[in-house]
Amino acid sequence: MREANNIVSEGLGLSWENLYGIDGGGLTNATRTNFLVEVKNHKDFPDGSLAECEYFGTGALTLTELANLPQGSRIWCSQLTTAAVYIKTARKGTGTFKYQTIDT
Repeated sequence: MREANNIVSEGLGLSWENLYGIDGGGLTNATRTNFLVEVKNHKDFPDGSLAECEYFGTGALTLTELANLPQGSRIWCSQLTTAAVYIKTARKGTGTFKYQTIDT
């Protein structure tokens, strides 16, 4: 299957999968269909870009699989039993995320 793409990274000529070295077809619960990524670039971002992600799955994410997302990236999980957001607090290559439920 072809790598996932989106309108922002398409201008770079790269899928977000290639840009961040993540195989969207090999993730545990996230898939190319239920994990959407918008790449935002700016010279002052710690890693030069960040990813605004929406996860539409219901299974738990395996965050180590997403360790190459840049610092500042956010993963919105609206379909979990209790909606939540993950924020990447460390540079690319480390799996450090902060987690907050959204229950109100």
